[in-house]
Amino acid sequence: MVGGWKSFIDHVPIGNTGGSNVPPLKRMEMPEDLIKILKKYRKTL
Repeated sequence: MVGGWKSFIDHVPIGNTGGSNVPPLKRMEMPEDLIKILKKYRKTL
């Protein structure tokens, strides 16, 4: 749950899943369908 709110305040790169096998500052690709949905709510995607 921490990664979710930290992504919102730009402390964790967008797309980071927050899994135990993922470094906390690693940038990850997001699926195109999810990007389309989120663009309605955020201008920086």
